[in-house]
Amino acid sequence: MGQEGLWSLRVPPYQQNMAKVETELHSPAFSPRTEKWKDHARELAKLDPLKVLESLHKLKEDAAQKLERQVLEAKPTQTSHQQQNTKEDTYLRFKTLHEALKDNPHQTLTKELKHLAKELSQDKDFMKELNQREKQEAKFIERMVQEKVHTIALERDRGGMSL
Repeated sequence: MGQEGLWSLRVPPYQQNMAKVETELHSPAFSPRTEKWKDHARELAKLDPLKVLESLHKLKEDAAQKLERQVLEAKPTQTSHQQQNTKEDTYLRFKTLHEALKDNPHQTLTKELKHLAKELSQDKDFMKELNQREKQEAKFIERMVQEKVHTIALERDRGGMSL
């Protein structure tokens, strides 16, 4: 086996890495990017696919951290004026976070979303009004709270299994 044999051994990992680059470029995290940007990334990947994959992963992590910072900064401070609109503000934070998580799930932000859902569900008047305005959102909030209650129940009684 000469040089030709060595080349055939190197091709599959290269092709796998190129496929991974292509998969990443089609992920929701990079959907806002232009085709020109994606084509440039493909050209660079032809030279060094592992380096491009590493860069794409770093970009995704940076975007998730930026989103987390924005959500945390969006938390309003509690002043007497803001307390009047607390539920509406909470709902707007919930809705923004829910939309952001559709494209890029993040564990810390998912916990925040569940916390907001619990807070919203405790105000029955607000939930009744929301149910009239946006029925699907109200059902989603209720489902998240029920899922959390179910999870806690399973943790407490160990899912019905005896010790």
